[in-house]
Amino acid sequence: MRSLKIMVRWAWIGALLGILFPAVAQNLLTNGNFDSGDTGFTHVGMTGGVTYSGTLTALKYTVTNSPTLANTASPAYGPSANHTTGAGTKVYVTRGSNATATTTTVWAETISGITPGRYTFSGYAASASSANAPTIKLTVTQGTAISGTFTSVNTGTVTPPTNTAASNNWGLFEIGFNTTGYTGSLVFTITMTTTAASNTTTRANAIAWDDFVLTSPEPSTWAAVGILLLVAGEVAWRRLRRRG
Repeated sequence: MRSLKIMVRWAWIGALLGILFPAVAQNLLTNGNFDSGDTGFTHVGMTGGVTYSGTLTALKYTVTNSPTLANTASPAYGPSANHTTGAGTKVYVTRGSNATATTTTVWAETISGITPGRYTFSGYAASASSANAPTIKLTVTQGTAISGTFTSVNTGTVTPPTNTAASNNWGLFEIGFNTTGYTGSLVFTITMTTTAASNTTTRANAIAWDDFVLTSPEPSTWAAVGILLLVAGEVAWRRLRRRG
């Protein structure tokens, strides 16, 4: 009887720890914080690279240690720092078209091994100017399916926060979605849309991006332990009752 009480006690402790300390979900993206440089993602119609320096021009991008380095012509370029600061951290900066209204794929990645469940994608973006900010949209579409069908979802049109002088305004954009009945890969695409009017200053059309995260729910280790102990306790209880 004493062993049963101990088992039940640990079962409740495990369940409580599962609530208080849930497992940390893993980021499924290859280089979501861009600290590895110009790798792990694709784009369409953008040129540049990790070694690019100087003022970004039309349809250029760079992965750099600071967003201010992507526009040497304007010390007032914002945001003034990466979303996550620290030694070795990097940030992705893009600039749209200079002349016409354009929608450009600035970032895309295909993730395999998707299974039925609830997923969340989040990231941070910041406009480089106080006016004429480009808009952005994240779209999730089906890749190669193993079973089931995934219906496309998107965040809708989002306008990142603007910056002036040495401000450091970042905005969170995110989307949660279910993959019920679907197994395979998903394609994540971020587009940036500019208008002709947004080309009036040297800082216009540029957006800084940082800290992209894709997570799926993971069972808490402690909660799992608690469930196993509860089951074991139930079995032991039934055996003791039969013996009695």
